[in-house]
Amino acid sequence: MLKRNQLFKITPDREVVEKLVKFCGLLEIDDYREFSKKNLERHDTVEKFNEFASTLENYYINCKAIRYLKNLNEKKIITILRQFLREIDYKLISREKYIEGNKILLYHIEPPETQNDVKFDGESIILEF
Repeated sequence: MLKRNQLFKITPDREVVEKLVKFCGLLEIDDYREFSKKNLERHDTVEKFNEFASTLENYYINCKAIRYLKNLNEKKIITILRQFLREIDYKLISREKYIEGNKILLYHIEPPETQNDVKFDGESIILEF
């Protein structure tokens, strides 16, 4: 059975995902540092994504390209990064942190080998570490 993707007409490769990660201020995809939307502003990530948007359009199906690649902001960039990382089995994990009374979201990339797999056999849940 052929798996159909609801976002992408071409499955993104690791090279493209690496570029997106670098636009966000990280050194590589396996850089475990956390970043926030403020970091994205500091690294001019919106401008970099806008310049790269025509390449990203080649991957998305048309209706999704219009939705995600027009009027880019930091929130959409986080969504795009999460979608592209998912295609190579990485995850973008977020956590809340309060700094001087302000809530911010911190993000980090989690590689596939550190993710816990949950399987359901109908009666019990089995966690594999």
